[in-house]
Amino acid sequence: MDKVIRLDEKMLDALQKADCDFVFLGGPGAEMLSPKYYENYIIPGSQTVTQMAHARGFQVYSHICSPVEPFLTMGFYNRMGIDLFETLSPPPVGNVQSMGDAITKLDPHICTRGNVGLDALLNKTPAEIRELSLAILEQTRGRKHILAASDYLFYNIPEENVAAMCAAVREFNGA
Repeated sequence: MDKVIRLDEKMLDALQKADCDFVFLGGPGAEMLSPKYYENYIIPGSQTVTQMAHARGFQVYSHICSPVEPFLTMGFYNRMGIDLFETLSPPPVGNVQSMGDAITKLDPHICTRGNVGLDALLNKTPAEIRELSLAILEQTRGRKHILAASDYLFYNIPEENVAAMCAAVREFNGA
């Protein structure tokens, strides 16, 4: 872990010269590591790298598109020092009960992103995507949240479904 942190520090120095705003801090999901390993290595290492990033003026983003429970409930992501976290998806994409329940377990200073499942974007109609998007926006009302797909978009996602997500944001915000 010390070697990784030293490499991360060199990377942060290089990114600072590139005038970046955000840096990515990944962490494996619950299916990859034990809670003890997270406690002993991932959280302390993440805290160190996050502090180095913040000292350089960066915001820190963490993307874990795999199941995040029980680490979410255990407060692990709150302790990492991150500024933006994704993804808090219910099954079949993730394993949280709901977006509304998940955000109650996440520090309100952490911005959330995502939560329209790729399965939905691939298989639902634009009207269904609109309703799903509005439900997510309602559950995140009063918090910092960026509505987006639960992971990176597949090439075969219908453009109309992405447009329906965008239209739902405009509708929700009264634009």
